[in-house]
Amino acid sequence: MAPLLRVRNLHVSYDVYGKRYHVLNGVEMEVNEREKVGLIGESGTGKTTTLRSIMRILPYNAKIEGGEIYFKKTNVLAASKKELVSIRRKSMAMIFQDPTAALNPVFKIKEQLGDIVRYSRMERGENTDKKEIHEEMVKLLKDVRLPDPERILDSYPFQLSGGMRQRVMIAMALASGHELILADEPTTNLDVTIQDQILKLLKKLVDEKKLSLILVSHALGAVRGMVDKVYVMYAGTIIESGPTESVFEDPKHPYTQLLLKSVPKLTGEGISEGIPGRIPDYSEPPQGCRFHPRCPFVKPECKVKKPITVDVGGNHKVACFLYE
Repeated sequence: MAPLLRVRNLHVSYDVYGKRYHVLNGVEMEVNEREKVGLIGESGTGKTTTLRSIMRILPYNAKIEGGEIYFKKTNVLAASKKELVSIRRKSMAMIFQDPTAALNPVFKIKEQLGDIVRYSRMERGENTDKKEIHEEMVKLLKDVRLPDPERILDSYPFQLSGGMRQRVMIAMALASGHELILADEPTTNLDVTIQDQILKLLKKLVDEKKLSLILVSHALGAVRGMVDKVYVMYAGTIIESGPTESVFEDPKHPYTQLLLKSVPKLTGEGISEGIPGRIPDYSEPPQGCRFHPRCPFVKPECKVKKPITVDVGGNHKVACFLYE
């Protein structure tokens, strides 16, 4: 069976103040139907750019320099405006990092959610009667466990807490994304207990509605408990991927090993050291493997050639000269 989503050799750059920043450097990933996928890595590695490329909502100064993105049989990068609108209205939706920025402060929730429900129903050829739209909005808010949906619908975003706003964003995603949800750090700026509630709710809804999910998160423990497969990204490159337990229990790439070691332990066994060095300057990225300036196992070939991705068994893949 063909994957629901295929990303092949994706290259994306940004033009900023006369400089070109080469961010994504040949990203490769797949998502199957009803599969939950995690995308992890440090801040600034290109995770959000990857999701925005899939949705084709990159900012004006971004340029897709090469690659392919296929959603089912549709080439997203070559799709017409009409095809993109159709995909966004009935198949694919994104939950953004900051619900405060994603929601319009001058419109009530019923106006913002109502527009999404209306256009999604139009795309699916369903009734757009006001009463039915209202009933669907109420149901969506109940699905995301928001109390008193009528009051929420009649509220402005600033009248809701951060957790409530994020639940509204999940409801909006469920209204249009009936196959794939892209969740970009959906628990940013929320306290720990609310983060846990949001992630558990998202997992429950995705399972109940039999959706596919790409989850970007720095909460590695939460990712481990939520997804079937993990992609590890460093400096715009997928450097390791595989079944969740395999990647977490037996990380192969030096970066993945250091990333997992940097996670604080509840047992209090020492202080996490972090990863020495910093993400490279994308205007002049290093040749070869982009991790080589920080890698404790660097070889001469790492500095000149980009490693190919090899399967180390059990569909666990790694791009590193240590395994070629």
